[in-house]
Amino acid sequence: MEDISTEKDVFEPTMPEMSDEAIKESNEKIAELSKKGYQLLKESEFDKAREAFFQILDIEDNNNYALVGLGDTSRKENKFNEAITFYNKCLSFYPSNNYALFGLADCYKALNQYSKAIDIWQQYLVHDDKNITVITRVADAYRKIH
Repeated sequence: MEDISTEKDVFEPTMPEMSDEAIKESNEKIAELSKKGYQLLKESEFDKAREAFFQILDIEDNNNYALVGLGDTSRKENKFNEAITFYNKCLSFYPSNNYALFGLADCYKALNQYSKAIDIWQQYLVHDDKNITVITRVADAYRKIH
């Protein structure tokens, strides 16, 4: 029997087609949940913020807003290793996400891992070399490690 599968069939699974309307509704729901999550985060409602961000991930597995939001939530709760996991997952899909880079570096700084923090902040500065907050943090970290 002849194998008629193509390379594309093997390596690219088919995704269910979504109508333009369904895509629009999905994007609107994500935007609404993201706005809600970040507002709750500002209000220190961490459990509710986390819930909103996880609802986004139910819609879109690797959404950068949700992953950064979960990282920010964990970081604000001083759960730095958990935050690092979320930021790294975001960066695995969106390597130049400055919000994830910023949060990740702050986590390493909080854990006194200054060399790692410097490396991440330097990646941030590739995309935004005028950010005085990041430049100051790099200088402070260098001072702490001599």
